[in-house]
Amino acid sequence: NNGITIIPNINKKNRIVEINSKGDHRMAMSFAIMGMVSEKGVKINNSEYIKTSFPNFISKINSIGAKILR
Repeated sequence: NNGITIIPNINKKNRIVEINSKGDHRMAMSFAIMGMVSEKGVKINNSEYIKTSFPNFISKINSIGAKILR
């Protein structure tokens, strides 16, 4: 009831996934974490809304191995 299962499309495994967060900072942060295990990465549109709840998110996540580019 409170979970989500994401099953990747294997045919699209070798491309960058593009996400539109639609202004939701939680979606942007969640997909940024997902991008850390993605082979090609994730492009997150409207990611500036992350600053709403966690202004230092990008520097913190980069400090643990992410490569978030602005």
